[in-house]
Amino acid sequence: MHNAGCKNRRFAERHEFTGAKAKKSKRLIEEIRKIAENMSAMIASAYLRESVAKVGKSSICELLKKDGVKIERSNISKVCIDDFALKKGRSYGTVMIDIEKHEIIDMIATREQGAVSEWLRGYENLSNISRDGSISYRGAIEAAHSEAAQISDRFHL
Repeated sequence: MHNAGCKNRRFAERHEFTGAKAKKSKRLIEEIRKIAENMSAMIASAYLRESVAKVGKSSICELLKKDGVKIERSNISKVCIDDFALKKGRSYGTVMIDIEKHEIIDMIATREQGAVSEWLRGYENLSNISRDGSISYRGAIEAAHSEAAQISDRFHL
């Protein structure tokens, strides 16, 4: 609230090297990103602590999540989808990996057919999809990309 009778005035000077309410400079954030892209958050945290600044692994994860991964979905045509354990024996998610680049593209926190099918529709150029023997994944692929070739990955054969 603005009180005209109050004689105290506060201001905050803005600098171009930081964002609004920032705790880290833009240069430090870029350095963290550059290092953390190529290693786990724990190893990146230890490396940064030794060479640049004290940055915790959770701060690194939050920074990377905030930015998100910028992937050109129209360039992706060959993927592998598989499940992974969020909590072993209790809950599972689905991961999508670019077969040509051997990189994780996306992950969702379920392996239910409807959700996986909806997720796959976001990638319109899929022509080859590698999967395990899951009936759920087979149905999701048929619903989303009926023309795509479904390939059983060699681990599950």
